[in-house]
Amino acid sequence: MIKDRNGIPEFSAGTFSILAAPHGTLVPAIASAIPPHETNLCLYLCGNYPVLLPKLDRRRRIFHVRRAINPFQVFEILDESSHSLILFEHDPSLYDGEPELAEAVGMKCRETAEKAAVVLFHRRFDSALTMMEKYADRVVVIGEADAPRPAEKGRTVLSGQTTLGSWENG
Repeated sequence: MIKDRNGIPEFSAGTFSILAAPHGTLVPAIASAIPPHETNLCLYLCGNYPVLLPKLDRRRRIFHVRRAINPFQVFEILDESSHSLILFEHDPSLYDGEPELAEAVGMKCRETAEKAAVVLFHRRFDSALTMMEKYADRVVVIGEADAPRPAEKGRTVLSGQTTLGSWENG
């Protein structure tokens, strides 16, 4: 597993990662995902009401923020992106009335990861993330024992959680 000196996972180009953790852990994890001297624009993709974006220090980082209100806008934004790092704040309400589209978004994130690092994150693992996880290179769940867990696939985890086997090699 690749971790920085604070024990937070690092995300590399060409990978689609899902990170589920409490807000207090997500903010430093997302902030550390951006290299300190990043010169390329980082895309921050979110729903209508981002929770973590206002908590990130955007003064020292280059952000391009795009909001989506449905899965079709997510597809369009990912198609148009030329960013090397895409931070995607998961919004379960994007799939209201169309939960099956969560899997298609996971597939699109995997496709987009061929040219960028894609990091999808949320405060807990939910049914939409469960549908997306089969397309992810890495799944990291950090949190309480009663938090929903991804489907077990014989993985090793941080804080008693599991990650994909490729995480160990990546």
